[in-house]
Amino acid sequence: MLHYPLTGFLIFLVIANLAYLPPHLGFGDGFWFMPGHFPLPLQASRVLLYPAFFVGGVAIGAAGLRAGPFAADGALVRRWWIWFGLSYGCYGAILLLAYAHHNWIADFDSPPLWWRAAYGSAVASFCAAMAFGVPTFFLRWAKAPLALMDRLQPSAYGIYLLHFLPLLWLQYLVYDPAWPAGVKFAIVLAGTLSVSWLATVLLRRIPLVARIV
Repeated sequence: MLHYPLTGFLIFLVIANLAYLPPHLGFGDGFWFMPGHFPLPLQASRVLLYPAFFVGGVAIGAAGLRAGPFAADGALVRRWWIWFGLSYGCYGAILLLAYAHHNWIADFDSPPLWWRAAYGSAVASFCAAMAFGVPTFFLRWAKAPLALMDRLQPSAYGIYLLHFLPLLWLQYLVYDPAWPAGVKFAIVLAGTLSVSWLATVLLRRIPLVARIV
């Protein structure tokens, strides 16, 4: 029944907002922790959001994907389109608030507290909805014959763990050149996937690491 997945989503939604809003309001989204600039700058507003989502993923994984909340034949996965709908609704709220920031708020550099709180809540809610939408989509269509996805599957967790570093630094690499946005996107996407996938394949040759990733 829908109300059980919905209750779980509402709980996760509250957790996401509690993890994101205080740092977002305290630091803003433009402040980064930069320990010597290498190797891993961290956006201050997301410093609690990342571990909250990671722990949530570990808890769901411990319950299992066959009989747990993300069971392939469960209500959560069968209604994957609801979570995607919620995701795009939250993204629409982000766009609306960004439009308001650029056009309706007099002091662009110091938006009022209500705007910052609303924007932060929209971002956190979008992240929470996507955390439901993405896995339910892939679980729903897991048996679809997609050769690339089948090859990615053994390394998926390692790619998830390792992708952030190449993603971050490839964005810096393509920032200055006057290339079309589509070209920059393709370079970052292909480079991030290739580097994190190759690193995972190499790490999985170590028996102890292979048990984890």
